[in-house]
Amino acid sequence: MHLNAEAPRYFYHVCAFGAEDAILQEGLRPDKMNQRIMNPNPGRIRKAVFLWGSLRSAAQCMFNYDLASKDGYIFRVRIPESWVHPDRTPGVEGEPEDRYFCTRRIHPERLEIEPWPGLREEWDVMMKSSGYWK
Repeated sequence: MHLNAEAPRYFYHVCAFGAEDAILQEGLRPDKMNQRIMNPNPGRIRKAVFLWGSLRSAAQCMFNYDLASKDGYIFRVRIPESWVHPDRTPGVEGEPEDRYFCTRRIHPERLEIEPWPGLREEWDVMMKSSGYWK
């Protein structure tokens, strides 16, 4: 038993349909993720796994990038909080601010997939609050 082990926290990762099989086999790998500029080193590009701090924020990301209509997936990621850092990279308008990045590989046993139908209620709430549905 590890007495100093840090309790895991849940984060959420969004991916488009088609990437889920590779993620379930290999985990989330920074070397396979899209590049994004990270502060505090403007202009420096690093590869990282990008995560959301809540399921609602991940669902909002799917809404912003129209992944819901493409059968996107959200992975629930169980990792120590010390593995992540706040992502202060400017996001798109309306993007939640609880963005994080992780430069470590996240192994498959730390992942649970949440297919889109499981998020339908969250999606409906966002569509109504956005004014899209009356």
